[in-house]
Amino acid sequence: MRPKLQRPTSAPAYPPAPVWPRDETTLLGETDAPLALLLWQRARDVRLWALAAPGSRGGLFAGQEDVEAALEIGEALAEPVAAALRTLRALVRFPDLVTPPDVCAACLAVAEWAEGEHMPETALHFAEAAALADPTSAHAAAVAGSACTALAADQRAEVWLTRAIRTARRMRDWEWYIRAHLRMGILAYELGHLTRARRAFHRAQWAAVWAGYKTYAAKAHHDLLLVECSCGTYDVGERHARLALELHPARFPRLPYLAHDVAYLLTCHGAYMDALDLLDATLPHLVRPWERAAVLGTVAKAAAGAGYRERHAEAIADLLLLESTADSYAAAALVLAAEGAALLGEEERARRLAARALELAERRREREAQRRARRVLSGERDQPPVPPVARTAALRALFVDRLRELRASGDGAGVDLQQFTMSGRS
Repeated sequence: MRPKLQRPTSAPAYPPAPVWPRDETTLLGETDAPLALLLWQRARDVRLWALAAPGSRGGLFAGQEDVEAALEIGEALAEPVAAALRTLRALVRFPDLVTPPDVCAACLAVAEWAEGEHMPETALHFAEAAALADPTSAHAAAVAGSACTALAADQRAEVWLTRAIRTARRMRDWEWYIRAHLRMGILAYELGHLTRARRAFHRAQWAAVWAGYKTYAAKAHHDLLLVECSCGTYDVGERHARLALELHPARFPRLPYLAHDVAYLLTCHGAYMDALDLLDATLPHLVRPWERAAVLGTVAKAAAGAGYRERHAEAIADLLLLESTADSYAAAALVLAAEGAALLGEEERARRLAARALELAERRREREAQRRARRVLSGERDQPPVPPVARTAALRALFVDRLRELRASGDGAGVDLQQFTMSGRS
C-alpha cells in the first residue's frame, strides 16, 4: 500500500536552525570592498531582525541611516538584486513594517544572484538569512541546505535540509517536500552514503507520484540511475532510465542531460560502443563549452573502452582546451578521461589526469570526483559484468531516436544543462 502524506496533528515547532557559529566576514573577500561591506551588513541586519521578537523591532537599527547614505552601492546593480537590496534597506528603516515573506524573498534573490556571480559564501549567508527570516518557508531552508552542500558544510547542510523536509510536511508544501528530499539525496551521494541517497530519492519519487509532480518523479528516477552507476546493477539502472524518459514530456528540452547519463551508465557496465554512439547523438545538442566538456570526459572513457586510441586522445585534447571554462564539470570529466587512459594501459597519462582532477575537485570541494580520482591514483579498477548486447543496443536506440525527434522539433538546440552529475539541484 502506498504511504500517505498527512499533516501532523500535533503541529510541532519548526525544527531548529543550525546554532554553531560561522565566520560572518567570509563574504567580504568575494567582491569589491564597498559592495562586500554592504552585503555583509544586510545579511547581518536580517539575522538580527529574525532573532528579535516581532514586537521589539521598532528601534533595532537606530542610527544606521547615516551609514546607509554612504553605501548606496546596491543601486548600481541590475534588477532583481537591486530591488531586493531596496527591500532590505526598508527593513533597516522600518523594521516593524516589513513582513517575513518579503524579507525571505529578498534574501533568496540576493542568494541566487550571488550564486550566479560565483560568490558561494555570499549565497550561503543570504540563503541562511532567508530561512531565518521566514521559518515557515521550506523553500528557503532547502536553498540554505544546498548552499551549505556547495561549500562542503555537510553537517550544517543536513540540518537545513531536515528542517526543509519537516517544515514542508507541516505546511503541506508538497513541492518543496519532494525537492528537499531530492537535495538530501544529493548530499548523501556527495558524502558517499549511497544507501541513504537511494532512500531519499525513493521517498521523493513516491511523494511526487502521490502529489502529481511527474517532472520531479522523473528527476528522482534520473538521480537513482546515477546511484546505480556507482553501486548498483545495470538492470536497475536501465529501469530507472526508462522510467525517467517515460515520465518526461515528449519534447523534454533537457533530454540531452538524461541521454548523457544513460551513456555514462552504459560506460560503467562496459557497453562502450553503445555509449559512444549515444554520446555522438548527444553532442550536437550541446554548444556551450562547459556542456561539451562534461560529455567529452565520457567520450574519452567510452572511446578507450572501445579501443579507439585516436578518438580517446582527441577527446582528452578537446577537454583540456575547455577545462578553464568547464566550471564544476572539469574534475569529473578529467576523472573519466583518466579511467579511459587506464583502460588503454596508459598508466602515466592516467595518473597525470587523475592528479589534475583531484586538484580541481579539492579546490571546488567535489567529494565524488575526489573519491574517484584517488581510486585511479591507487590503481583500483572496476570490472562489472557486461549486460547482453541486445539490451544495451535497445536502450541506446531508444534514446538516439528521442534525441533525433528533439532536434527535428528545434526544442533541443543549445540546451543549457546546469549539471551533468549528482551535484545538480532540483
